[in-house]
Amino acid sequence: MSVKRFLLTLALCLSVVTPAHALPPFRKPLDQRYAETDRELLGEFRRANCNLCHVKDKEKRFVNDYGKLLADLIPGNVEDRLAAAAAIGTEARAAEYALVMHELSEAIKKADALPGPTAITYGESFRAHKLPAESESHPLHDE
Repeated sequence: MSVKRFLLTLALCLSVVTPAHALPPFRKPLDQRYAETDRELLGEFRRANCNLCHVKDKEKRFVNDYGKLLADLIPGNVEDRLAAAAAIGTEARAAEYALVMHELSEAIKKADALPGPTAITYGESFRAHKLPAESESHPLHDE
């Protein structure tokens, strides 16, 4: 097989593969909603990183209560949706990714008004610099 053909095949395979965890830009809507004007909170978000939704020291398929709520507010399995769109082509995947990001932004807005485990809303909790607790662990998908 020629090098050119091998590289083309490799590129095609890599474009269809999706990671088994949240993509880094998934935190961007949280930053925009809560931390864009609050440097201290932005620093806390950066330190927490994926653990705003995921559970530290566990596989990325496990999320905390906040991550579970967001997952429940977004239709379907995001990884499956992106993989199905990628199988159609890069434009389809880009369109599906844009839709998922919009749905995530809307889910964050809805979650803002919903109470967390401490009975205050997630929005109030974030604005008070209280990040989601990691005590609860939920699988992202039915097992």
